Amino acid sequence: MQRFRSIVVVLEPGQAPPPALDRVLTMAQASNATLNIVSVIEDVPTWAKRVMPHSIGLALDAFTPQVERQLNDMAVHCADRLSVRTQVLHGRSCAEIARIVEQSGADLVVKAADEDVSAGLDCRLLRRCPCAVWLLKGSDAPFRRVAAALHLETHDSPRDILNSRIMELASSVATLERSELHAIQAWSYFAEAPLRHKVRTAQSESLLEQAKRRSAGDLKSAIERFVAPYRAEHPELTLHMAEGDPEDVLPSVVQSEHEDLVVMGSINRSGVSGFLMGSLTERLLNRLPCSILAVKAAQLA
Repeated sequence: MQRFRSIVVVLEPGQAPPPALDRVLTMAQASNATLNIVSVIEDVPTWAKRVMPHSIGLALDAFTPQVERQLNDMAVHCADRLSVRTQVLHGRSCAEIARIVEQSGADLVVKAADEDVSAGLDCRLLRRCPCAVWLLKGSDAPFRRVAAALHLETHDSPRDILNSRIMELASSVATLERSELHAIQAWSYFAEAPLRHKVRTAQSESLLEQAKRRSAGDLKSAIERFVAPYRAEHPELTLHMAEGDPEDVLPSVVQSEHEDLVVMGSINRSGVSGFLMGSLTERLLNRLPCSILAVKAAQLA
């Protein structure tokens, strides 16, 4: 089973713990993980400090103890199950969280998903946080269905390592929650668009359809081989192989199958390329109605 050694839980100052957090605490307890509960009070703009230095100071002096009390209350709630540490940080949220992750050696960051996930801290964490990120949505009900969003190919690929991590985590959560385990794979025939342009006869149309069926069959065989080791623990593992773009296939399958958690890959990005090029995970954030556990690949950009 995939285990976490150290988990950082991020609470917005003044925010109540997300209902689904107990699901993560169950996994943390099973892994005997340490827990860091943090809140980041964002820096006040320099111009505001200059205009209202006294008022800003008084506000921070009053607000910080409130946040500390909130974190301590949550630590008391968790202390009978886990080793807990709390910290109130000051600065830029993403940078401070990344610093805590590096200092603690954390392998998972947990946070309640923002209403607009793609516009704020959630998106920045997916890009820059060096470990897996779990964005929680929904209630505190157990996860009934956990899905692994795969991107398998018919030949060996560097993605195979990431696919394995995705599957291992999805399997671990499904085992702990006694959930159904699903695997979702979007696919398309890479040569279909140019060949369709050249199709002129019924014979060429038939040849194209035969090639598509062979391609789909080869991919399905590859997926079956990949998930075979997980069937011992999850004999009812369900595969969903749907033709189309992943940005359309994943939300469609997730909604129709009522998935409670999707485990998928993400890519560390920073700088101009990170600003301009969001990963598939980022583009799906607001389209997936359930919690998302984003597993990090090696930094590619």
